[in-house]
Amino acid sequence: MVNLITASQCLKKLETDGIKYTKGYFSQMTSDGKIPWHPKSDSPKKFYIYEEVIQAIKNTQDPTRDAQREANEQKRAEPVDLFAAAGTYESVADMDDDEREAYDLECKREIDEARKAREAALAAGAKDTGDNEEKNLGSMKLNEVKIAKEYWLGEKAKAEVEQMKKVLIPKNEVAGVIEFMISPINTKLDEIPHKMRANFSDFPDKQYRWLIDHINHLKQELHNSGKELL
Repeated sequence: MVNLITASQCLKKLETDGIKYTKGYFSQMTSDGKIPWHPKSDSPKKFYIYEEVIQAIKNTQDPTRDAQREANEQKRAEPVDLFAAAGTYESVADMDDDEREAYDLECKREIDEARKAREAALAAGAKDTGDNEEKNLGSMKLNEVKIAKEYWLGEKAKAEVEQMKKVLIPKNEVAGVIEFMISPINTKLDEIPHKMRANFSDFPDKQYRWLIDHINHLKQELHNSGKELL
C-alpha cells in the first residue's frame, strides 16, 4: 500500500534528510507541477509520496537559488518586523505562509492608500500623469506601490499650496481695504471741532485746540490698529 503523507509531514522528512524547504516554496513547487501530489476522496488536502518528492527535487533543484534561500533563512532568524521583512524578499515563492500573508496584506493596504492619495491629489488639482497608473497599481511590486503613494501625496501637497495661493489676498490689497474703511471715519472726526465752533460762538480756543489734538490722537490709534491687522 502506498504511503501518502501531508505537506507538513513531507517537509519534516525532507529536513531530516538535510533538505530545508519553506511551506511557501514547497507549495509553489507543487502549484508549478514540479512536485507531484495525490488527492484523497475524503480530504481536500494534497498528499505526497515521499520517494516521488525526493526524485522531483533532484530533477528540478536549481543550485542558483541556494544562496537566496540561505539569505531568506537568515532574514527570518533576525528579530525584525514581519511586514518589513516580507517586503524585502526578492521572490514571493521563497516566503513561508505567514510571510506571504503579511506581504499580501501589506500590498493590499498600500495599493488602497496609493489610490486614495492619487484621487485626493487629482481632486486638489494635481496634473494626471496620463500613464493609466490607477489600472497598473494592482500589478506593481510593494516597493513600487509605496513610491507611487509618496509621489501622489507630494503632488497633493503641492496642489493644495497652489490653491492656497489663489485664495490669499495680497497684503497691499488688504491695506487698501482697511484704509478705505478708516477714511470716512477720519473725515467725520475732523468735522467735530469745526461743528463745535460753528454751533457754539463762545467755544473757547483752548478747548478747540484740545479737541483737535484729541481727535488726531484717535485717528493715529485707528491707523495703528489697521496696521496690526496686516
